[in-house]
Amino acid sequence: MKKDIVICIQVRSLSKRLKNKWKKKINGKSILQLTLDRSKLISKKYPIYVLTSKNKSDDKIELYCKKKKIKIFRGDHNNVLKRYISFLETHSFKTIVRMTADNIFTDIYNTKKLIKLHLNRGAHYSSNHNEYLPKGMGVDIFETSKLIQLKKYNLTKYDQEHLNSYFIRNKKKFKTIFYKANSKLYNLNLSIDTSDDYKFVKRNYALLKKIKTSKELKNLVFKN
Repeated sequence: MKKDIVICIQVRSLSKRLKNKWKKKINGKSILQLTLDRSKLISKKYPIYVLTSKNKSDDKIELYCKKKKIKIFRGDHNNVLKRYISFLETHSFKTIVRMTADNIFTDIYNTKKLIKLHLNRGAHYSSNHNEYLPKGMGVDIFETSKLIQLKKYNLTKYDQEHLNSYFIRNKKKFKTIFYKANSKLYNLNLSIDTSDDYKFVKRNYALLKKIKTSKELKNLVFKN
């Protein structure tokens, strides 16, 4: 029998722009740990798994998770879709809430609303990523049966690496929700993708750490 919802945090060490960013520290905690802490605010009842690769470069992620008693699954390195499908072959869930480990400021309030919308409308794919939401605050929600069905399509390498791209391009094939949490701060980037991103977030972490929704960002003054 399938369980309802799982939160999956996607992470690997060999990021092209900032290697090993998952273990870089902000306020005494690793970026991965900060993402895990954030994910727990979505709901205490949802299990959380770290999904990384079998590449040797990610052995330290497994050691870290085992030490912290964090659930972890290892799969394909480049084909992220295959990694998730392998996870679902041994872990039976109906719905995945997908986060990435470099997004430590997920919009908790609107994520909760999006999960309710997704479930109530029986959506196949839902997202609050949009041009009005600061980069690094969004999530993706996948109905696992539809995620597994992607195997039958002729996917590009880009689609295999980016789980949401096929759903976004083929809206007519799926029941989708694109939730607009309008913060009017579309130029703000809170994702940690580069060394400059890391420095910016580290400088402004004290301001950002208590933010639960993008709307609360409007009165903050950032250090550049």
